[in-house]
Amino acid sequence: MHKALVETKKASSVFGFDFQWHDPTLAIFGAEVRQGDSLEAAKDVLISTIEGIGANPPTKEEVERARAQLLKTIELTLNNSDRVGLTLELSSSARRLAFVFPASRPAPQSDAGRSDAGGRALFQARQPHARAIHPHLATGPRRDSSHPGFAGGAQDYKGDATVAAGEAFDPSPANIEARTMRSEAGGIKLALLPKKTRGGKVVAQMALRYGDEKSLMNRTMAARLAGPMLMRGTAKHSRQQIQDET
Repeated sequence: MHKALVETKKASSVFGFDFQWHDPTLAIFGAEVRQGDSLEAAKDVLISTIEGIGANPPTKEEVERARAQLLKTIELTLNNSDRVGLTLELSSSARRLAFVFPASRPAPQSDAGRSDAGGRALFQARQPHARAIHPHLATGPRRDSSHPGFAGGAQDYKGDATVAAGEAFDPSPANIEARTMRSEAGGIKLALLPKKTRGGKVVAQMALRYGDEKSLMNRTMAARLAGPMLMRGTAKHSRQQIQDET
């Protein structure tokens, strides 16, 4: 979608998500179009791109990239106790994704046997609108009774490899100050707070203070856009290369 719409300047951004329910459900895709650009042109390309996944399936490289990104996201989520608690409260499919999928490390699927008919089976009839696409089921079973459910897919689950545990850390100002290591080089002030974290996670945060009150006046939006724009690509690295590194 990004290549078909954003890189061709038919849209400024694209998005997509689905509801991970037991039965066939919704997959929602959309695009933001710049003011003055054709909404109809973007809509046509969006629909043709989604409906064409059967004839033009993802390559093995794209599947592996998505798989690696998913595993990394799950790993970072499991490093946060709050997120783990929320995941356990969600649906069985979310729990399967967080615990069973990483442990099994499924291999990327081959493109063999994929067809345009397969693409149409994934995304059944939809009713497009000028400003949004609202997919709906036209035919097919309302409920798939043969689905194994969460228990069916987790019965042989043995757990993932053990990761390094963190430490019980006292977050009081006195303890933080006692453990903080400070230094300065080239005008940059550096503060390090060494502590054991789950999975050996390292967190880095940097604040760059340029200019003064007068020179920075009315520049808030430019500062907010600078970071996201850097992720769009540079003269030396494409958007995809930057995403692969992160």
